[in-house]
Amino acid sequence: MERAYVFLSEDIQFEINVGEDADGVKESKLHYSFTNYGKTPAIVTGLSVFRRWYPNADLKIRNAGNEIPPGLVIGANKPWTHPVTSFPISVDEWRDASTGSGYILLAGKIAYEDIFGEAHETGFCWAYNFDLAQFVQTPNKELNYHW
Repeated sequence: MERAYVFLSEDIQFEINVGEDADGVKESKLHYSFTNYGKTPAIVTGLSVFRRWYPNADLKIRNAGNEIPPGLVIGANKPWTHPVTSFPISVDEWRDASTGSGYILLAGKIAYEDIFGEAHETGFCWAYNFDLAQFVQTPNKELNYHW
């Protein structure tokens, strides 16, 4: 039998809502999912997701983040769609990122166990590409990994 292999799916949708409200920030929204490309289920045990503007690419994700309550399983060859996530971004942050000063990132890690009881983790770091008007995977091997 082959183990589970979970990765962030490429179909990231970004509903951009940049502007200023009373707080100077409007909420954009992200739609994304994780897909198990393996032949056996993955039992999700932890998830950390960071979505925001960063002034530089020196991003560190230190732990597997939030423990997930028992029962979340991603079936073999199946996606798991994460609930719609708000993405606060100010006009200044959007402008800075669009001119190359900083990045709009979706980054994090998902921890899971396979049916053999072995722990695995996949890290991901995607940046918004203004020319393509979509998120693309960054070349950062410290943040894009699986084991």
